[in-house]
Amino acid sequence: MFNARSGPIGLAGVVLSTAIASNALAQPASVVVDTVRLEEVEIWRQVTGELQSLRRSALAAQEPGLVVQLTVEEGDAVETDDVVAVLDTTLAEIAIESALAQISAVESDIQRIDVEMAQAQRDLDQINRMSTQDASSVNEVERANTLVARLNAQLARADAELSAASIRHRDAIERRDDMTIRAPFPARITRKHTELGQWVDRGDEVFELVSLRQIEARLHVPEALIWRVKEGITKVRVHIAAMRDPVEGEPGRTVPHEELAKVVRIIPNADPRTRQFTIRVPITNTHGLGRPGMSVIGFVPAGGFAPEITVHKDAILRDDAGEFVFYDAGGQAMPARIRLKYATGDRVAIMPGQLEPGMRVVVEGNERLYATQPLIITSELPSDQAALPEDKDAG
Repeated sequence: MFNARSGPIGLAGVVLSTAIASNALAQPASVVVDTVRLEEVEIWRQVTGELQSLRRSALAAQEPGLVVQLTVEEGDAVETDDVVAVLDTTLAEIAIESALAQISAVESDIQRIDVEMAQAQRDLDQINRMSTQDASSVNEVERANTLVARLNAQLARADAELSAASIRHRDAIERRDDMTIRAPFPARITRKHTELGQWVDRGDEVFELVSLRQIEARLHVPEALIWRVKEGITKVRVHIAAMRDPVEGEPGRTVPHEELAKVVRIIPNADPRTRQFTIRVPITNTHGLGRPGMSVIGFVPAGGFAPEITVHKDAILRDDAGEFVFYDAGGQAMPARIRLKYATGDRVAIMPGQLEPGMRVVVEGNERLYATQPLIITSELPSDQAALPEDKDAG
């Protein structure tokens, strides 16, 4: 893809600069130039689409309750496990205390039963020894066995009650913890569904949030071209004008985000109205400037080659009116408006217009040029750098 650089003047400013330059001695500019070419390049078809996040969520309440705290607003950034809302936990705290009290009571019963069981077992052992000497009756032995069995049953029941009370305790703690609503992943809050003091039921939405760390372009490809797109193989060119990337070494200057990326998935259902298929292309969002819903221009390989007029990408400047270049007009800089078609390697195919093959355009030193400024051409890019497709397997 290309990165059109922001020029210091538009064509209206060029006219003014021309008038000024005609009345003053112009300072020559040292520049590097490249030739406008007519060459065979791979054909790319422009498609459109939009950015989408791979992770979005409608964060809902897991427990009913009164909203007593909201810690974020729409647009705020959150990290994993950040608290976004808190519900009233009074009833859950009561349930926890009640379960703890029941656990304490049951544990006391178990201790009492253990003491009684130990005594009953000693009595049973003594009666059994006496029965071997005919010193105890059958009824005494049976009563002792019955007491031990009854205490065992009481102990089993107490153990079950202890387990049930422990479960209720854990459940109450979990319900209390669920009343603190946390972000499930790093994201931005996009919508708020509740207010402080409002009652929410289980399942009611509290916030909507979307991740900006994992985004993708969803491009809509005509059915006539979709057969050329292969998952995990085909690479497409992506241009996002609203997603500006800073230029390294040039503070304050930004360019539209552009990258070449592989198609990860093809959604197999075509839109019945447009007969287009949607393809998914992961996008690098290093600076977090990509936003779901931003428009995207993509270029997919259309197959074959065709003659196109091309210019080097570094020759392209941009102002509010669009793209333009400076060309060498007999030793003077002159601006020319261009209309872009698609990028191919380090060059960009343009629509026929003011530029013709063989003309020389400025590729270095063009940021501060003005119309009719004298040029000192220090060098020219090699003419044998043909604009070849970057990936032979793209289709």
